[in-house]
Amino acid sequence: NTRDAEKWYASARRTIYAADTDWSTAVNAWFSSTVAAFKEMVDLTWVAPPFNGRFEDPEYAVGQFRAYQQEVLAAFPHALVYEVKQCWGPLCAHLGVPVPAVPFPAVNDAEDFHRTFITPARWQAAGRLALVAAAATGAGLVAWAAWKR
Repeated sequence: NTRDAEKWYASARRTIYAADTDWSTAVNAWFSSTVAAFKEMVDLTWVAPPFNGRFEDPEYAVGQFRAYQQEVLAAFPHALVYEVKQCWGPLCAHLGVPVPAVPFPAVNDAEDFHRTFITPARWQAAGRLALVAAAATGAGLVAWAAWKR
């Protein structure tokens, strides 16, 4: 698979990077080891090679993406180079299999990602913060009532 580097960067910023750096991910990581592991893994994507902590620099990140594409193509000269928007045709031809009778899956664009990942995560984090606030308020009221006696 190959992608236009600038479009890839814009998409990555709006999806996986946005999810990783969103306040809700940090909150949910406090309550869920799965979310914490996801955050740790994705954090490494931005700080380790190829981005070396410079993912927010579009010029650098796009350059690293292009360099990585070239590295992969050099390592796998017979790899299929195509864009997902080409659907089944080139992929099936490369694999020597017939084109399936089902439509090519068109999911996981930025809007789908926000709808299925970020928005629910924000609601979940808000609910968790509300429970913590309610528990803290209740504990405070109990302590205040005990102190007033």
